Amino acid sequence: MTRNRENLLILTLTLVSFVLGTTEYVIVGVLKEIESYMKVSLAAAGMLVSGFAIAYAVGTPFAVALLAKISRRSSILIGFAIVLALNLLTVFSATFSSLMAIRIVSAVACGLTISLSISIVSDAVNRERRGKLSPGFWADFQSLMC
Repeated sequence: MTRNRENLLILTLTLVSFVLGTTEYVIVGVLKEIESYMKVSLAAAGMLVSGFAIAYAVGTPFAVALLAKISRRSSILIGFAIVLALNLLTVFSATFSSLMAIRIVSAVACGLTISLSISIVSDAVNRERRGKLSPGFWADFQSLMC
């Protein structure tokens, strides 16, 4: 792969990961509106953030394993399409429980897509351009922890 194609791939998948990673926290800015529109407490509205985070952490490994037999390119496109469709559905969510369900499924799809983005870039970039630890990293790390 040429250096320009590598840079484009890195930029594209970094942008995708940023956008998908942001979907978890963007909702924090509209919690008050969700509270009043859905007629739930602010704490309940905040559960949309917690539910997303828990589903992301627990569901992502299962989603990756479930789609292991499919090509990574297809899997990442499936995950991104699911996230896009579900984020559009949130606009039409009439109940808090439907909004929570959409956020939970969206979280798993976000985790899948971000995990695959990292994996694809790691494999596609030339070895000399990959990130690596400096020789004294572990010694520096241990001195910080003590």
